[in-house]
Amino acid sequence: MGRRNFASTVQRPLYAQQRLERQESARKFCEWCDSCIASMPKQSHQRLLRVRYCDGPETDTPDGDAMNILDISAATYTRRKKNALLAAAWYFGVTPRKSSEQ
Repeated sequence: MGRRNFASTVQRPLYAQQRLERQESARKFCEWCDSCIASMPKQSHQRLLRVRYCDGPETDTPDGDAMNILDISAATYTRRKKNALLAAAWYFGVTPRKSSEQ
């Protein structure tokens, strides 16, 4: 006989429930981030942020990969990324601080 799928009345283990809740929270956060990026007026900012942070595979050189996908120089990429992140901070309602890299 085949397996039947019945809804279990057994309580899920706490860790499984917490994982599902974290996944749902992360999904909602990603949707919110995507809507913030979509609301940015400059398409070049939208494209750069999506390529760098959303669409690309996780690699050891995400900035280099983004430059290759966008087909732009390192200087142009660095300038556009800085401007895009500042614009995103404004849309996200974040006050950026000067980092040690700047």
